[in-house]
Amino acid sequence: MGTEPGLTTPTPASTTRRDFAEQVADAYAGNPAVAAVLLGGSAARGHADRYSDIELFVIWREPPTEADRAMAIAAAGGDLVTLYPVEDNDVGPLWQDAWKIGRLGDEPFTGVEVDGSHLLVGTVERVLGDVVDLCDPDPTKQVAVGGILHSIPLHGAQLIANWQERAARYPDGLRVAVVKAHAQIEFLWRLDAYVARDNPVAGHQLLSAAHEDLLYVLLGLNRVYYSGFKSLTAVVSDLPIAPHDLLERIRASYPLRAGTSRAIVTALVEETHDLVEEQLPEIDVDRLREILRYDRPLWE
Repeated sequence: MGTEPGLTTPTPASTTRRDFAEQVADAYAGNPAVAAVLLGGSAARGHADRYSDIELFVIWREPPTEADRAMAIAAAGGDLVTLYPVEDNDVGPLWQDAWKIGRLGDEPFTGVEVDGSHLLVGTVERVLGDVVDLCDPDPTKQVAVGGILHSIPLHGAQLIANWQERAARYPDGLRVAVVKAHAQIEFLWRLDAYVARDNPVAGHQLLSAAHEDLLYVLLGLNRVYYSGFKSLTAVVSDLPIAPHDLLERIRASYPLRAGTSRAIVTALVEETHDLVEEQLPEIDVDRLREILRYDRPLWE
C-alpha cells in the first residue's frame, strides 16, 4: 500500500517510521507462529509527524507469550517499556506492547515509540466478517478493518492482500448502519446554557461529541472506515461528500462562544442531514431535523 488518498508523497516522519518498521518486522517474522506483520496508522497512511508513533500489528496463529513478545523486541534492538497483559474487548483478545526503537546516541529510551498490537488470525477473520458481511458499525472493529485496508504489509503479504481485498468492499448495509448510529445529533441548545453557566468543560464536551457524530456520518456516506480523529486534516481529505469548508467551520466553533458555536455546528449538521437525505432516502431525515431543532423554552 502507498500513501493515503489526498496526499501525494509521505511526510519525512512517515518515511522514517516505515524504515524502522521494515527493520523490526524481521524480528517477528522469524517466529513460525507469526502469520503476518503490518504497519498501520499515520506512518502507513503517509501523514505522520514528529508526535506520531509506529503502529505495528503482529498477527499470530496462536496466542503469543510474554517471552515471544519480549524476544522479538530485543532482537529488533528495541528498548522495552511495558508488556501489557491480554485484554478482551469488542474485537477479541488483544496483547499490546510499548517500546522504543532507535536511540539518540547511546542513550536508551530516546527512540521512536512503537505501539505494538498483537491479534490472532481468527480474530482478524471474525472482525472482517462482522464489519464487511454483517455490517457491524462498531467503531473499534472499524479501526481494525480500516487499519488492515490501509496498512503496509511487512510479512505475510498474500494473507494481508486477501484481507485487504475483503476490506475494500464497503457494503451498502454498513453505510446505512453507520449513519443511523450517529445521525441523531441533539441537545445543542445546551451549548448556550453552558456558556451562561461558565462551564467550558461540559460545553466543549457536547460540542466535540456533536462534531464526532457529524464526522462519523460523513465517513459512512463516503464509505470510509473510522480510524480515529487524531488528524482532522487527514480525515476531511477523504470526504468528498461533505458540507463546504468543513474543516474550517469545525475549527471556527472553538473556543465555545454564546450563539456563534451553536450556529456553526447546527448549520453543519443541517447540511449533513441534507446529504443523508440525498444519499440514503431510506433514513427518516425529517425526524432527525425535528430532534436537532428542538429548543427548550427558558423560564425564570
